[in-house]
Amino acid sequence: MGPALFLGATLRKRLRATVQPDMATRSPIRAPAALVSPDDGRVSFVTRWFSAAPIERVYEAIHDVRHWPDWWKGVVRVDVVQPPSSGGTGQVTRCVWRSALPYRLCMDVRVMKDLAPYAIEVAATGDLVGDGVWEFAREGEGTLVTYAWNVRTTQRWMNLLAPLLGPAFAWNHAIVMRSGGEGLGRLLGARFQDRSRRS
Repeated sequence: MGPALFLGATLRKRLRATVQPDMATRSPIRAPAALVSPDDGRVSFVTRWFSAAPIERVYEAIHDVRHWPDWWKGVVRVDVVQPPSSGGTGQVTRCVWRSALPYRLCMDVRVMKDLAPYAIEVAATGDLVGDGVWEFAREGEGTLVTYAWNVRTTQRWMNLLAPLLGPAFAWNHAIVMRSGGEGLGRLLGARFQDRSRRS
């Protein structure tokens, strides 16, 4: 058995025992469709939330990354590495994430575009490298949030296991994002609906 197969088998055996209790949910979560490249660990996810809160409040909560640890269980710590320019772009935050699987990720995230209150475009470096786009659209009196995340892993063990554990990585991403949506609902006192399974 090669090292990648051995690590994959070991991690699969540990999944049930090592899922973080505060990240799991009582009902099963179906992972969103994900594109996983077996060559370089590239992954693409699309998350969709509906919040009954108005677009301005939803945008402000997502834009204020420094306070994510207060309401998003997946975020351990956020430090401001570089403040934003007068136009709102250029801010760099160092984010440490925990997951339902037994690993953490650390990334520096730079705001590339800030089109308040409709879109935020970011670029990430660190354990994941790539880009993400938050989009906000009015839906009735509420807000439809779409987050597209296109990154590649830089940790060797993740690149080795990506072909074997792509579904597990997608499941893990779904749990982390759902915890964010639920936390956003509590923060804003507004109904939350996960629409990530809808195409």
